[in-house]
Amino acid sequence: MLLGGIVFGVLADKYGRVKVFTYTILLFAVGTALTGLATNIEQVYLFRFIAGIGAGGEYGIGMALVAEAWPKNKQGRASSYVSVGAQYGVILAALLSAVILPKEWIDIITSILLSSLTGLG
Repeated sequence: MLLGGIVFGVLADKYGRVKVFTYTILLFAVGTALTGLATNIEQVYLFRFIAGIGAGGEYGIGMALVAEAWPKNKQGRASSYVSVGAQYGVILAALLSAVILPKEWIDIITSILLSSLTGLG
């Protein structure tokens, strides 16, 4: 994400935030979609890396766009809304996965997490 934030931040300053922001969204979407098609762990690593670069660019440019859209005296509040919204999204995704995923997957994930926490994994 750091790499994406730096590279796309520089590109956004040079070519325009909205235009580059669109490309970061596309890069993140393609990386995420390819992750679902991965056939081995190395491909998962590569595709998540690509998605992370896109996400890093999205976050940095998105914050800049939010700051530009709000008055100076409310930019801090606007930035915190974006940050907190991302955290709520992660929590919501975790909760929804319990409803969406089949029970067998939840049992597998739970056993992996418990064995990792207890050092048996």
